[in-house]
Amino acid sequence: MVPTRNSVDLARECRTASWSLYPDAGHGGIFQFHGQFVETVLEFLERQKACGAVVVRAEGGASGAWRPLGERLEAPVH
Repeated sequence: MVPTRNSVDLARECRTASWSLYPDAGHGGIFQFHGQFVETVLEFLERQKACGAVVVRAEGGASGAWRPLGERLEAPVH
C-alpha cells in the first residue's frame, strides 16, 4: 500500500494503469471490498487483452507455471 497521492501519480505515469479508491477501506481494501476488487481486476485484464497486451496467469497457485496467452514458459516469471 502506498499513500493515495502516490497512487494517483503512479496511475498518471503508467499508460495502461487503472486506479480505484474504496472509501474508508484502510489497508484492507481488497479484503473489505473483495467482490468489487475482483470485478475491477478482471475488467482491467480484459481491457489489456483487448489492446493486445500480454496477460500472464499462474497455474496451480503461486508455485505453478506461468503462461502468457496460452504459451508455456520453462521458468516462472517473477
